[in-house]
Amino acid sequence: MSILYPQAFLLLIWLFWIYKRKGGQRSFLLYITLILSIAALSRPVLVEQKVSQKLQGREIIIALDVSASMQAEDIVPTRLTAAKSVIRRIFTQNSHDRFALFAFTTNPLILSPFTSDHQLLISALDSLQVDNILTHGTSLEKLLKRLSRLSQREKTLLLLSDGGDIQDIDPLLALSRQGGIKIYGIATATQKGTYLKTTDNKKLKDSKGNLIISRLNPHYQALCLKSGGGFFTLEDLDETLAFIDTSTASQKSSKGYIELFWLPLLIALFLFLLHYIRIPKKLALLLPFLTLHSQSGILDWHYISQATSAYHDKQYKKAAKAFEAIDRQTMQSQLNLANSYYQLGNFTKARTIYNRLQSNDPHIKKIIFFKLGNCAYHKKQYQKAHQFYLKALRFGKDKKVLENLHLVAFKQNAQRKDFPAFHKSKEKQNSPQGSNDTKTDQKKESHSNTKKTFKNGMGSKGEGKTAKKNQSQSKKSPSSLTRPLGYKAYELINKGYIDEKKPW
Repeated sequence: MSILYPQAFLLLIWLFWIYKRKGGQRSFLLYITLILSIAALSRPVLVEQKVSQKLQGREIIIALDVSASMQAEDIVPTRLTAAKSVIRRIFTQNSHDRFALFAFTTNPLILSPFTSDHQLLISALDSLQVDNILTHGTSLEKLLKRLSRLSQREKTLLLLSDGGDIQDIDPLLALSRQGGIKIYGIATATQKGTYLKTTDNKKLKDSKGNLIISRLNPHYQALCLKSGGGFFTLEDLDETLAFIDTSTASQKSSKGYIELFWLPLLIALFLFLLHYIRIPKKLALLLPFLTLHSQSGILDWHYISQATSAYHDKQYKKAAKAFEAIDRQTMQSQLNLANSYYQLGNFTKARTIYNRLQSNDPHIKKIIFFKLGNCAYHKKQYQKAHQFYLKALRFGKDKKVLENLHLVAFKQNAQRKDFPAFHKSKEKQNSPQGSNDTKTDQKKESHSNTKKTFKNGMGSKGEGKTAKKNQSQSKKSPSSLTRPLGYKAYELINKGYIDEKKPW
């Protein structure tokens, strides 16, 4: 046995001083009670063996090159598409790690700070619309300067790029050393390269009329290796992931304890009652403990039976009243109580109960987050609903959650004034060709696009109420579930694009 807080025994000196001063006039049982209470404060424990735990989590910065040359097709289908696929795979296979996500051209743009919510990272990656990026060059210098300002002392950078127009690596190496950045590069281009094309699919030419070929910059590999990192190709992706899994793994040792403070505390409480309460009163004090349990158990059984029957008969008001009458609330009874209020349309009350539920069961957690998302949706709090659905998906994919997330995405887009489709519709309305017929068609199109299925499932049977499905919208890609970046984010990465002369 060991004592975690032996300094608590200093109180025994104070207790001995009081005992001497009073001349032992007080009951001896009272002093024993105080001594046992002091012993409980010292926190006696039984020490178990040390437990060694392997820590896998670490912080990794991922920077994605989104310059014009990343649209080249020497890697099928394009360099950028292949790079995004690699990033998604890294997020999927490294669930214990925290990532920060950057996109960069001439200027860097942070898409997500460090987080272990990989579903959120994938959503941030999919929200990036390359068509809204006006800067086309590549500046690793500005990227490294931006990363140097991060609070982390040592930084691991996973860089997906074709190398841009690097000519002199010495200034970049100086920045990486100054910022404590190790660069691990993934080549997203081939050494042979390919022609660059314009937006109308014509081959790009320079000012002299020569065709422009973009290929892997040979200085890119030297920069990564000299910074203390590594260099990989897309074909070596498994080797890259193996590095991420093993490079910074660590061990942590911890002790386990078995608490014993309750033992002297229980004896002290018993002696305290023995000193102040007479024998008849002591027996009367025990009666509630002898009768309360049995009465409560019988009544709870009655209320549970009554509530379950009412819930299956869709008498949700009666069911809610019966569930509230249960004395010993369980996770299932509280969940059913919240479901009853949800079916009654009292989403505020239901949300309050869902919020206070706690469970270690992933399935229960998914149900709770799903229900919280439904409550937020009915309260027209679409941003909160979006977040709750994403949290529910962290505990397993579910068709109903995905469909509701799909619907919330459309509701959010309709509310956002900085959504590009909003500006386009405004331009059409303000154009000379605009008419009342055009506005009517836009309203019809908007109305048809928002006819989605909203799922209330994942609870007890008979709980779901669904709207009519729109089959064409249910076939959309997962990227349509993400919320697009606002125009102010693109202002950061587009800063200075007018001065670009040779973006390739």
